Amino acid sequence: MTRNTWESSGWAQWGWVGAMGLGVARSLLRAGFAVHACDLRRQVLDAFAAEGGVACASPAELGDKCEVVLTVVVNAAQTEAVLFGEQGAVEAMKPGGVVLACATVSPQFAAGLGRRLEENGILMLDTPLSGGAAKANSGEMTMMTSGPAAAYAACEDVLDAIAGKVYRLGDAHGAGSKVKIINQLLAGVHIAAAAEAMALGLREGVDPDALYDIITHSAGNSWMFENRVPHILAGDYTPLSAVDIFVKDLGLVLDTARTSKFPLPLSVAAHQMFMMGSTAGHGGEDDSAVIKIFRASKSRRERSNGAGTARLYRRRFHRRDRSRQHARSRRHADGVNHRRAGRRRANRSRCARRRAEVAHDSRRRRRAPVARSARLAARAGLQAVFLQILLDLRFHG
Repeated sequence: MTRNTWESSGWAQWGWVGAMGLGVARSLLRAGFAVHACDLRRQVLDAFAAEGGVACASPAELGDKCEVVLTVVVNAAQTEAVLFGEQGAVEAMKPGGVVLACATVSPQFAAGLGRRLEENGILMLDTPLSGGAAKANSGEMTMMTSGPAAAYAACEDVLDAIAGKVYRLGDAHGAGSKVKIINQLLAGVHIAAAAEAMALGLREGVDPDALYDIITHSAGNSWMFENRVPHILAGDYTPLSAVDIFVKDLGLVLDTARTSKFPLPLSVAAHQMFMMGSTAGHGGEDDSAVIKIFRASKSRRERSNGAGTARLYRRRFHRRDRSRQHARSRRHADGVNHRRAGRRRANRSRCARRRAEVAHDSRRRRRAPVARSARLAARAGLQAVFLQILLDLRFHG
């Protein structure tokens, strides 16, 4: 029965798209569907064809052959490309076909996509996925879905084949994406917190394997800690979900909250951590590589020349010793500060002298009119005495 396709259109260097989408396709094959696939990477298609799938050269070829199309891609731009781009699937799909939009996108994009597909006579379910590559391969994914009842009726067997849990969140497109965004908020914050905790443990010289074992049996554990920290312990950052995925997903979280003016301080901090990792060149690595933003820190044991932890730290964080540069920078800064302090003291002295001169001039100017008045009065008095003497002399003469 030709009813379904797995369609993936992603950047070739990102293994996450293949890991999730290929797992979905294999689950459908096991359930007895005739599964067609389209992907940018020929090696993925060849491997899929060897397992019994059908490789398609373009989304349009795939849409012509399939009743149900799944877009297991990274973002809204890729969803747009495989459905409405050049040789997109929509132009070849028959009326009444169903699109399962599986990418993590904004609720607004999901709602708009549903309207556009409806105009082309195609049904849509907003169906973001969760569970990772392992659950995709086993057909036990969690799906947060929303859309019209007719779409559910047309592909209920498909949903059952790929998911262990299918949550129906209403008829409106975008409701599934809202829940997925909230899930990604927690996932991103938990990964960032797990990386921060392990980095602190290494900084303090705690044995990382013992730390992992203790936390996974304690109240501080989380699914992300238990799932991602083994990648750190193995030093293996082969991407299953990339750092840049959470740059995008937490960006969607913040955009959604910004629209409703809702504060998300933890999400902001986690987003900045993933941004730092991506900027440092780790965007295509596994999301657990966010721990590399702490690579400048040194463990206590490493500072005391503990070989085991030092080797582990160098392997995982690619540490570079900058202590001499730091010392030179401090000496230079101390010299600059000393010179600045001297200039400040000299300036204060000059200012004090100037203030004293101004005060002296002011007092002198204030006293000047009084002295002049006294001199005039004295002069007037002498003139009066002299005149009186002249009058006396004239009278007695």
